[in-house]
Amino acid sequence: MPDSQETQETDLTRLQVLRLSRCNETQQEQVTELFVDAYYKEMSNFSRDRQALIRAFSSALDPSRLFVLLEDSEPVAMLGYATAKHRVLHPSEDAFIREFGVIRGGIGYKIFSYEYCRTLPIEAAAIYLECLATAPQARGKGYAKRLMNWVMDTIPAETIYLDVNSSNQAAIHVHKSLGFQEIKRRFDPIGMMFMGYTHLLIMRRRGTKATTGTAQR
Repeated sequence: MPDSQETQETDLTRLQVLRLSRCNETQQEQVTELFVDAYYKEMSNFSRDRQALIRAFSSALDPSRLFVLLEDSEPVAMLGYATAKHRVLHPSEDAFIREFGVIRGGIGYKIFSYEYCRTLPIEAAAIYLECLATAPQARGKGYAKRLMNWVMDTIPAETIYLDVNSSNQAAIHVHKSLGFQEIKRRFDPIGMMFMGYTHLLIMRRRGTKATTGTAQR
């Protein structure tokens, strides 16, 4: 993907979108913290040690598939996209065992890998949005919606999917406002055991661009 698509100034000139791979080391560390903080309520059922979670996920996010919204160079929102062959999150078994011990870390690694690394049952020309998160101080400003629109306008796809836990009514409302429609509900035993929810809503909308052989996906 050319640099002109990698970076974009919005109508608010303090905002900028970058791939994680183009963020500096400090920004990348802040993105990991943003991810953990955004999902801490769910992950705290597995571990309440925030710093251990940050260390465990420090190299888990695919920097080529994650976009970051920066405000004055500070990460305020993030969003990744997966395809039928490639996911955004890649937990490290060694990191999980180092932070949580052989038994708990090994089990946690298998659980997170099953949930976030398995192949997605979507079409080759589709993308799946995942790892959406907004910094606490940036919530309520429409940044998540802005970043979602940016990614959907930038990454070629005929169909776009995402999932959201059924209790997150605010997120469901945002997704529906962007044209997503629920296509099914899936019972999630891992979510029930570790994440604090029982069902995922699978949602879908049409993409804004046709795929091409040269586009980075």
